[in-house]
Amino acid sequence: MTLEIKRQSNIELLRIIAMFIIVLHHYCVNSGFVELINPKILTGNVLFVQFMSIGGKVGVNIFFLISGYFMINSSMKWRKVFQLVFQILSINILVCIFLSAIGYSYGFKDYLKIIPLIFDVPESFISNYIVVYLLSPFINKALKSFNKKEYSYLLLVLLIYFCMLHTFLNQKTWHYMGWAFTMYCVGAYIRKYDLSKLNWHFGWISIGFVILTCVEILLLDFIVFKFDKSQSIWCFAIGDANKINIFLMAVSIFLYFLRLNIRCIKSINYVGGGIAFGVLLWHANNDIMRQWLWKDFLKNTEYLTHDYLWLHCLLSVVSVYVICTMLELLRYYFIERPIFSKIKGYKKVNV
Repeated sequence: MTLEIKRQSNIELLRIIAMFIIVLHHYCVNSGFVELINPKILTGNVLFVQFMSIGGKVGVNIFFLISGYFMINSSMKWRKVFQLVFQILSINILVCIFLSAIGYSYGFKDYLKIIPLIFDVPESFISNYIVVYLLSPFINKALKSFNKKEYSYLLLVLLIYFCMLHTFLNQKTWHYMGWAFTMYCVGAYIRKYDLSKLNWHFGWISIGFVILTCVEILLLDFIVFKFDKSQSIWCFAIGDANKINIFLMAVSIFLYFLRLNIRCIKSINYVGGGIAFGVLLWHANNDIMRQWLWKDFLKNTEYLTHDYLWLHCLLSVVSVYVICTMLELLRYYFIERPIFSKIKGYKKVNV
């Protein structure tokens, strides 16, 4: 968790944007829209939900890329591990208290899930982030020992297995830990061989992949309509972070922001890093919270046929991001900092 203001503002801005599109993705896929959408009856609102869903897995990939990029020349700090675990635990407890206070019941397993790394490791971005961070000293030692040919071979094998087989042959190669390791290695490769200096127009490339993904969604909708498929398959284009289009979109966006020349802007750095990470923990690290937020409180699905779905989406996503940011700042100043400031050698760290 950090409020450190000396980091590059381009990367901190990228963290904020990545988390914003993750919230936007959750608005679309955690609210019941996916179950209601019928590609045989395409409307402007249906296409809006489909297209706005693209960014979630892209954002996850970006966070892993950032970790690999910075950690390859850094070292694991136990202080950061303890602070990160405390951040997760304290937010989980506060969310549990809130949901219990407004009438939602917790089962025994739900209470156990409050403790990080207990029941959510296989399919949790957060838990896999921690595990990769814990393994980073060994990963870095291996990666630094490779020459470029050996490192490229490693990435080729990983990407063929996790990415190409899954995308083009629909093989079930998805594994969160394996993919987290792969994206970490890609981020480290970008740093080690300074790929940001390539004279490519990464901004236009990113836009191209966004358009390509939208076209893919439309083609999948057409398949359902033309061949009278009984199930919607549009989520195939965006459902996993290891789809080739999602992977390349994340890499190109990351490289674009690496080359973006932004001076140190305190306001951006202030809400980047651990604060942005806290937004995820507050609104999406709990199944009951997702049920309350998107279905019971904001009632997203009631707006699927409404003329102002776009406005409801915009106001909801911005409000969730801002409120979660404020909650995380309050938690940091009134809970975390008073506790950790008493520990010798304590200083703010970044996610």
